Amino acid sequence: MAMAHKLHACAIVVRRGDLVLVRGQWLAVTGSRLDLIATGGMVVVLSFDSGRPLRLPIFMSLAVSR
Repeated sequence: MAMAHKLHACAIVVRRGDLVLVRGQWLAVTGSRLDLIATGGMVVVLSFDSGRPLRLPIFMSLAVSR
């Protein structure tokens, strides 16, 4: 069995199947997309099996397990 790689990565590189640490819980990402905000910037929207999607600035660092 292969070991998962844990790292800190910018939100923009998170992809479907990754686990991300959100509020102390590891959640499986089921989808990700880019979205524009009113000021003209971009955010990454991460979707999970349950709960609401998470909107993050594209360069926000978060813990990721692959």
